[in-house]
Amino acid sequence: MQSTDSYLMLNIYPYYDYMQSNGVIPLDYALFKPLPPNKEAVDSNTLLHYSNVFDAMVDAAYFAMAFLNYTNIPVVVTESGWPSKGASNEPDATIDNANNYNSNLIKHVFNKTGTPKHPG
Repeated sequence: MQSTDSYLMLNIYPYYDYMQSNGVIPLDYALFKPLPPNKEAVDSNTLLHYSNVFDAMVDAAYFAMAFLNYTNIPVVVTESGWPSKGASNEPDATIDNANNYNSNLIKHVFNKTGTPKHPG
């Protein structure tokens, strides 16, 4: 990728991390809903503060690439979303949550805040 000036393209679905966390990841954190500062996740290695799962996942890709000595390859999110319906054991796969996630993702992108590792 480096020799061709390419990008690392990621599909990011915070819903799956939320579901696999067994309650460790709060729903509001996964849906980009505002959190009080004391509820934000703090990376213990970098002390960066994360207010949503999406940014944490994007930065995780950057940190993984840096660990492999690839620091100048941009990450591009090519797909993201939230399910609007799921099985009986997926109560948070709802139209309302899908609407909240997608609306808040669009706001986040248009705000051009970037991620804690790559602001702006």
